[in-house]
Amino acid sequence: MKQSVFFLFFFVSFAQLTYADMGPKPKMTFSIRYEDDLQSTFVRLIQLQYRNADGSDMPDSLHEETRRGPEGLDCASANSCNSLAYSYKPYHKLMLVLNDDTLYSPIFEKQAFNSSYSVIVSKSGLAIENTTSWFMREVEPYSFIRAVIITLTVELLGMFLLLMLFGYPDKKPFLWAVLFANLISLPIFWFGIMNLMNSSLGWAMGELFVLVFETLFVWFFTKKVGSLGRMAVLVFILNFLSMLAGGAFWFLLMAFS
Repeated sequence: MKQSVFFLFFFVSFAQLTYADMGPKPKMTFSIRYEDDLQSTFVRLIQLQYRNADGSDMPDSLHEETRRGPEGLDCASANSCNSLAYSYKPYHKLMLVLNDDTLYSPIFEKQAFNSSYSVIVSKSGLAIENTTSWFMREVEPYSFIRAVIITLTVELLGMFLLLMLFGYPDKKPFLWAVLFANLISLPIFWFGIMNLMNSSLGWAMGELFVLVFETLFVWFFTKKVGSLGRMAVLVFILNFLSMLAGGAFWFLLMAFS
């Protein structure tokens, strides 16, 4: 168990150090549509970023002339622009510069790692429509539903295969135990621990709680079949596979989105 905890903290620390430069970076894509009666010519799009929802703080700006490494905003045409950043602020506003006017959008919230928007341009301003798939959105309840689907799929399948490997004849109690344990531990981890400690340390402490809770729950639910140590190993393998599956899901999603 001590080795498992050490590995968990090592993995989190290493991931945080390497993610910024080597990992995928968040992206925002804007498809711009002009109303028929608008005769102006596109000059540039500027993206303003805010920490506060009301835009009361000093914004950062992204556009073609402020590129910092991979960070910046590029427009392939007057109808298509996208921005890339190491880390976005949560709230955004678009400023469209035309040859004879400057138009602004309302402030909107970024809700996904890779998000896409339809920008409707009229004489009165810019209207923003979020076209990001619900499965990609990081706001609740979408992110929690996605986590439940991935976790239950991986852990139930993983437990079934491990039980076959270890030669357990009656698999149903273990599968029911894994199902109930996750339905209890996931909301506590997601809405409890991560809300109280929204950091890498909070994530690690939450994973440690899940490991201990699920080990004890499954062990008692199955009437202590096998040793507690073996059950801890099974649960650790399941959670490790679930973590790998979640990571692989995101990297594939980022690569093909």
